[in-house]
Amino acid sequence: MPQVYKIFILFLFATSAWLSTITPPFQSPDEFEHITRAYLLGRGEFVLDAPSGQSSGGEIDRGLNEYMNRFSSLPFNPERKLNQAEIYSAKQISWTNTSEFRSAAGSAYYFPAIYAVHTVGLFIGKNLDLTIDASYRLTRIILLLSICTILYFSFLLYRPPIFTLGLLVLPMSLFQFSSASLDGIATALSIFVISVFMRIKADREKSNPYLFPLMLLAWVVLVSSRLQLFPMILLVTIAILYLRKTIYMIFVMLSAILVIGWQIVIMKSIVDGRVKLGASSGEIISYYLYHPLKLVNVFFATLTDTDHLRGYFSSFFGLLGWLDTPFPGREYVYLLILISLIFIISLKFPFKSDERQTAIVFFSISFGVIAIVFFAMLVTWTPHPANFIEGVQGRYFLIPAILVAYAINSNFEISDFYRVIVSLTLLLVLGIYSFVITDLLLLSRYYMF
Repeated sequence: MPQVYKIFILFLFATSAWLSTITPPFQSPDEFEHITRAYLLGRGEFVLDAPSGQSSGGEIDRGLNEYMNRFSSLPFNPERKLNQAEIYSAKQISWTNTSEFRSAAGSAYYFPAIYAVHTVGLFIGKNLDLTIDASYRLTRIILLLSICTILYFSFLLYRPPIFTLGLLVLPMSLFQFSSASLDGIATALSIFVISVFMRIKADREKSNPYLFPLMLLAWVVLVSSRLQLFPMILLVTIAILYLRKTIYMIFVMLSAILVIGWQIVIMKSIVDGRVKLGASSGEIISYYLYHPLKLVNVFFATLTDTDHLRGYFSSFFGLLGWLDTPFPGREYVYLLILISLIFIISLKFPFKSDERQTAIVFFSISFGVIAIVFFAMLVTWTPHPANFIEGVQGRYFLIPAILVAYAINSNFEISDFYRVIVSLTLLLVLGIYSFVITDLLLLSRYYMF
């Protein structure tokens, strides 16, 4: 692995670790639910309960619930700040070994395997008799270490495009890496699946025999919690063709059946009181199957609406907190300029024949992921009947953008010396600029000076 990628991972770890220390707990969207689900996984609970009149959830430690409640007034309340007394008081809360119910409807659709790292952090903290704050902080740092480790081995398998590295240091990416949400680990697993595919594509039958099983396992863990990434099964399937081991197709089909089966079963048991849809998700799906023109109309209306597009743009680059902490304005312009320059320099023409085929595959997967994101939000989050699709956030487009980065095949040859120097310089500027403006924004958002 070239030294630059090792330096990049160290930069990613150091900046995200610092942002983690200054960001109050549970300030990434649905982070309360993610930690709740991770705790329940530690108790062996894979399916959430739904007591009468409440959304799906489970019994968690009373101390953990109290700790969460100390920070529940921060989301959607940008004027709310923390003072030293509040921070000190929250740090004193300990595990009680008694339980009370907490809803976690936002994570109820996920198969909880992806929470394994979160669960390990909470388990270690509780068994070492650390405070809940220390256990939570430990969970964050273990999660970040896991993300960086996955990226390290991914980069060993296949050198990532520099445009991909640029996407990973955008403020929104750094913020999510520093939190205890799922975005960071999902992004790392996606890059791992892509890297294994590219390695198998290069080595064919000579590929390491452990690579495909690891690729399939990563895909299952990823897609069972991020169903919109199901189209990445195309990479797994094509890898089988390169390996010429059709027996693997049986395992892929079984994995796909398990993922889809889980979603079908769990949708019938989930109670989500956060949004009044006006109909069940199944009924909404049936409605649009019988009225495809209405589906086209609502997609067109959403994708041509200025307010929605502006929201996707800002939340892709950096709309921090619970989408309640934007940058003042010019920062978005500078970020767009920097990432666009890296993208332009990354373009490589003409494509060779096999590169064109790979590009088509990656572009197709990216398009499929985006389409599923919008459709999923339409049937699970948008009141029916819909004029616009609600709930889509710009950060959902990070992995599709990474797929595009690999599609344009932006790895440089040694002869591209000046392009390498320019692109790495721009990457350095983007990384430092993203870190500085994110640091300043978080400090001003959450603390009293």
